[in-house]
Amino acid sequence: MQEWRRRHPIQDPFDRLRVNGGDGCRNDSGGKGTVGAGVDTQAFLDDMRSRDGYAGQIVHVESMPHSSAAYGRLSASLNPLLQHALQMREIDRFYTHQAEAIDALLEGKNVVVATGTASGKSLCYNVPVLNACADSSRMGATALFLFPAKALAQDQLRALNELTAPLPVRPPAATYDGDTPQHERAAVRKNARLLLTNPEMLHVGILPNHRLWSRFLRRLRFVVIDEGHMYRGVFGSHIAMLIRRLRRICRRYGANPQFIVTSATLGNPKEHAEALTGLPMTAITDDGAPTAGREFALWNPPIIDDANSIRRSVLVEGAELFSWLVSTGTRTLSFVRTRQAAELMYRISEENLQRYGAGNTQVSSYRAGYVPEERREIEAKLSSGELTGVVTTNALELGIDIGHLDATVLNGYPGSLASTFQQSGRSGRRGERGLSIMVVYDNPLEQYLARHPDILFRRGMEHARISTTNPRILDPHLVCAAVEAPIGEIQGDAELFGGDGVVSAALERLTQESYLIGRKRRGAELWHAHPKAGAHPASDVSLRSTSGDNYVLVEERTGAVLETIAEEHAFAYAHEGAVYLHRGEQFLISELNLTSRNAMLQRTNVEYYTTSMADTDMTVLKTDRERSEGPVKASVGHVDVTRTVYGFNRRRHDRNDVLSRGYLDLPPRSFETVGLWWTVPENLTDKLREHAPTSTNEKEASALADAFVASALHACEHACISLLPLFALCDRNDIGGLSTPHHPDTKEATIFIYDGIPGGVGIAERGYDVLRELWQETLTMLNECPCEEGCPSCVQSPKCGNNNEMLDKRGARLLLEMLLGD
Repeated sequence: MQEWRRRHPIQDPFDRLRVNGGDGCRNDSGGKGTVGAGVDTQAFLDDMRSRDGYAGQIVHVESMPHSSAAYGRLSASLNPLLQHALQMREIDRFYTHQAEAIDALLEGKNVVVATGTASGKSLCYNVPVLNACADSSRMGATALFLFPAKALAQDQLRALNELTAPLPVRPPAATYDGDTPQHERAAVRKNARLLLTNPEMLHVGILPNHRLWSRFLRRLRFVVIDEGHMYRGVFGSHIAMLIRRLRRICRRYGANPQFIVTSATLGNPKEHAEALTGLPMTAITDDGAPTAGREFALWNPPIIDDANSIRRSVLVEGAELFSWLVSTGTRTLSFVRTRQAAELMYRISEENLQRYGAGNTQVSSYRAGYVPEERREIEAKLSSGELTGVVTTNALELGIDIGHLDATVLNGYPGSLASTFQQSGRSGRRGERGLSIMVVYDNPLEQYLARHPDILFRRGMEHARISTTNPRILDPHLVCAAVEAPIGEIQGDAELFGGDGVVSAALERLTQESYLIGRKRRGAELWHAHPKAGAHPASDVSLRSTSGDNYVLVEERTGAVLETIAEEHAFAYAHEGAVYLHRGEQFLISELNLTSRNAMLQRTNVEYYTTSMADTDMTVLKTDRERSEGPVKASVGHVDVTRTVYGFNRRRHDRNDVLSRGYLDLPPRSFETVGLWWTVPENLTDKLREHAPTSTNEKEASALADAFVASALHACEHACISLLPLFALCDRNDIGGLSTPHHPDTKEATIFIYDGIPGGVGIAERGYDVLRELWQETLTMLNECPCEEGCPSCVQSPKCGNNNEMLDKRGARLLLEMLLGD
């Protein structure tokens, strides 16, 4: 790449690729002002291929065609006042999915709309809501809009106000979140009929104070849950409990609202929406919106260490792509997975632009954790064109209006097909062709996707998974519900929270732990919150974690509180010696205090990052299901996991290889979760031993055979875990594993894969259901990886507590062939 730069200075590297005139600006159709001119996508990719230093990084280009709009007609008539307001906004017809959703909602059904990015899903709920508000028989109707991010609620409020502007009497609309000034909150409670908020505010601000909201809740007609695909795993499981608490309090006030869930395309939208709400749903999935075509390229960083199959860093490679694009005026979003990665790529990109002589190009980072004023300033500057590019976490994956964008760079697979196309769909949103480039990591899943692009572009979407019976999630919400109104006081409490059996067991646990007290009243037993629970238990229940134990990150020099993180994250990322990024600044963790629950940070500037190492022990508590699968027995059930973080690696930014290691003395953390496992009987391990390295020394030969079996099991475990996200909507970090030649509970060689989230959220159960398919995909991946001994692209894992030692790729292939009967 250095040679590439010398021969092609980047003061104006892609001048010939510019389109739409010489000044690089045009007036955006959304009235947002000047924006970048865009880039000829195919010419850009061709130019990349012709550059010196290009080493075949573009491994696939999918040319995604433009599609035309399909329109439908409403079966029912809208209120004339609303029809006039829509016409004033030049909305005189609806896409097919909009018409179908509006009709279903006007018929009183609960609806989930799962269609593509920028398909106009907001009209699906705004039209029925405003129709009810305009109807003289429903003059007092209210609606609650739930958005996963405050910025999205603010954006939707602007759109809603524009839509209602022509109405003679506009229903009062307001956001209500942590940014709402205290002196304005009483007026919002009293006057708002359309309330836009987020799950956290519903959880800690509205439901615990429902008596202050009784006027609004009594007339609640609609509940909108936007971006429903975001509510999966732990977060989604908490949201399911939160919605049940909301429905419960609505019953108390005699309200029975309709629910509208909008989502990106999912494999199970109806099932997922029904799990979130606990209600039967009508699914609308036939997308009638037009789509702008785009080129979607897969970019595989070059190998820089042939011996170890190490590829160039995704963040370095992605930062160069982002810098090249924005230096030409191409308006670009660069998505990264973590807050730390956002800050790091932003720093690298700024250095690149200075080196390219494009220092005047305005770029920024964007992520959760910024104060509201900062976030809104960045959004406004990106929308107006003042910013050419932004490095962001998935915070900008959502439908926030940031104007026209030309390109998106996805640094790593976002973890799901839904998120992949949400992020890539941010480019080309105004009718012009867009460009998306996904830079893949060297992990097994992403290398497999690079070799099998059909999985991305032609395979069905994954299934979203949540758990409504996880005690670590259910129990805290029952305590919150008891504070809102005693359990048993409102008809149907048990049915709302999972049925008599589930709720009875939870009430018994909470009574024994002194969080609830049972009392008889008029012949019925009611459960009240115990004083131990506190007056406001919702404040102690995080919607994004199953742990109530948090650590505070404090800058040592100033005493300033930087962030608050869950205990499991503190042990993994904020241990002593860890490098932690906050707002683009590097900090070294000088101390993790387990008593005061805080971590002390010192500013630093080093050329490495850190990853933790942990040991895992497993105990089988209960087998829920089991079956024969080929020559082995497969099971799924409850397990107890004990993890001990014992050290960390210091890794170079540009190569990811280990510079040095540090060792820690942290206590073990144990949690109960759900796991799947399969036992490998002795006849199969004996066959594996036949393929082990040999020795004329009998004792040495036996030791080699034992090591070969253990290494085959270990490599098979890593490889299967790496591909499970193909089948379950989850992140690789949500899954853990263990393999052993002999487990005391199964009495045989065993491979475990478990939910890394206490209580489980359905990932292991999904793996159990598709186990044979998982084995087949894993064997294909191992056969196709060109390495000989195993590498980060097939059997090595960055989370491995054994430093990726005792891994045998050949043994894993042999084992999988036996499992599949090959």
